[in-house]
Amino acid sequence: MAHKVPIATLTNLTTKFREEYKVYNSVETLGAARWLTKPEDKRFASVVFAVPLEAEKWKCQRYGLRIVGTKVNVVNYQAYSAKTRCYKCQSYSYDPEKCIRRVVCKFCVKNHFIQSHRCGTYKSPSPCSHIELKCANCEGKHTINSHECEVWKRLKDNQA
Repeated sequence: MAHKVPIATLTNLTTKFREEYKVYNSVETLGAARWLTKPEDKRFASVVFAVPLEAEKWKCQRYGLRIVGTKVNVVNYQAYSAKTRCYKCQSYSYDPEKCIRRVVCKFCVKNHFIQSHRCGTYKSPSPCSHIELKCANCEGKHTINSHECEVWKRLKDNQA
């Protein structure tokens, strides 16, 4: 992932980024590059791209890239962010694939997965109405993925 890539000069990201990458950095890319977030109303944004060899990845990370005359930093892409919620422990801001914490139910915060709350009568993945909801992050009376959650609201506001 390349950070602080100038947006105005890369109107057609797919072809322009590949050209800049190859000509000024002597490195090939795999597939099409894409913006990490929508670049509207921004001067700079991050671009996600792939290279074919570990040596090229190391070179990019070590020396950065020249994109339209600007040096940009390159880091490994992480498929999680501050707003990523772990499906196991329900916490935010880390890689859920590496979670070693105890299981927390997203409906009642007890130590079990949500399958314990499936209603046999209605065959619904949603919790039955008799469950007392509790959020593991803010202790509110809602599910962990509710937009009422104060922790989620703060994360969302900080990312905007």
